[in-house]
Amino acid sequence: MKNLYYAGKKEETMSTQTFWRRVFGCVLAGALAMGWMAGPAGAAKPVNKIRVAIGHNGAIRDMGWYASGNQGAMSLKKDPGVAEVTWQENIKIPDIEGVLRRWAVDGYDLIIGHSFEFGEPARKLAPLFPKIVFAVPYFFKIKGQPNLVTYGVQAEGASYMAGALAALMSKSKKIGYMSGFPVPNTISAHNLFKRGARAVVPNIQVPRVFVDSWSDANKTKEAAIAMIDQGVDVIWGTHSPGLLGGILAAEERNIFAIGCYFDNTPVAPKNVLTSVEYLWHTAMKKMVQGVAKGEVSKFNMITQKDGGAGLAPFHAKVPADVIKKVRAIEKDILAGKINVAFDGKKLLD
Repeated sequence: MKNLYYAGKKEETMSTQTFWRRVFGCVLAGALAMGWMAGPAGAAKPVNKIRVAIGHNGAIRDMGWYASGNQGAMSLKKDPGVAEVTWQENIKIPDIEGVLRRWAVDGYDLIIGHSFEFGEPARKLAPLFPKIVFAVPYFFKIKGQPNLVTYGVQAEGASYMAGALAALMSKSKKIGYMSGFPVPNTISAHNLFKRGARAVVPNIQVPRVFVDSWSDANKTKEAAIAMIDQGVDVIWGTHSPGLLGGILAAEERNIFAIGCYFDNTPVAPKNVLTSVEYLWHTAMKKMVQGVAKGEVSKFNMITQKDGGAGLAPFHAKVPADVIKKVRAIEKDILAGKINVAFDGKKLLD
């Protein structure tokens, strides 16, 4: 099978043209106790006009993690206190430190590395540029680094709702979870997805697979097909852009899928039930406000209640009674009646 996608490079073959037309068309059309607030980082003096840079080690057209992150950063341009927002995609991991250093030398006030891989390079550079704030999502090795902060969207509630929706829509009572690697964030997503499913269908089966890649759509598609052959009729994944392969497998085999990070409905309009959307702007806006005041919080975690995450519009095939049940679950989550705390230590059996 020829490659559909791999990070930083596209293979344009006859077998992938439809895939890329669809992805590009869609884009053009459109821990520590998580949420704990630390005291001010005290990293920088107040700044009147913030210059922001954001780096990605993947493509911002991935219809997922990088697309949603860049969308959040670009929305900062509307802020009157932001003078500039620049970005760079497809940064190779060995080149991350050099890109961050270049932005630091250029005097950007807030430098965001929008994936965990930016963490160690940022830790190395932060002491050398004490007036600049470096931010890395879900990276908690920040003790003793006053100008190194973390941020994130707490999507556990939305993950729980996705599990409930998948279970209610499954005829086989077998739904699948997919991701790239079992790291704390994906472990937590898996656990909340499974808990939400079991809350509405106690005997639901939830097989899982980690494909050892965030970006390999081919490998994800093959894994999804294997799941479907075993009876899975709804799949959800939390790796990007690899999940697109799983969604295409769902389309090919005519089962349902749930997207992640970005509204994936346009990828397979007849098969995507909804997507767990990450709205990064709120977390990024919080950091910008902190830089402006010279008081950046060490932990900039945004909850579902604060508008950090939620479900995209439901597919027309989702019955009204199912939507009502999922919305009732959402209401209970927001009211604190359902515990959706981060749970990233161990995979739930």
